[in-house]
Amino acid sequence: MAWRLALFKNCETFTRSLSKWHQSQSADVYVKAAKAENYRCRSAFKLLQIQERFNVFKGKERVIDFGASPGSWTQVAVKNVKPNDAVTQVLSVDVLDFKPVVGSHKLSNVSIEDDSIVCDSMKELWGDKKTTAYFKRYDA
Repeated sequence: MAWRLALFKNCETFTRSLSKWHQSQSADVYVKAAKAENYRCRSAFKLLQIQERFNVFKGKERVIDFGASPGSWTQVAVKNVKPNDAVTQVLSVDVLDFKPVVGSHKLSNVSIEDDSIVCDSMKELWGDKKTTAYFKRYDA
């Protein structure tokens, strides 16, 4: 009997907490702006602010978005990376499955530790020489 009462109290607390979260989400300026501008979530504005302040995409031809789900940062990257050719310039990688972002190449259900899968996709998209150069530049 006591465990039933504890479970009920936990459910009641959870329901109240979820209700508060919904209220704060519905009042959030960035949540509303994300919906209005067709971003998948409000975190897109974090990257937009970083871009505005530090211009991180300047001169960049390719972007790899690790931990890409749900895809809002990928959406921002696609808009800011200027391709030199018709090849996809943004690679999105995540352990979770998520809807693909137009203009990017998606690898879902892939761990960052599966570097051979990521490397093979980079070679497929951008060629062996550019992929090798990338890993040489960022190899620790």
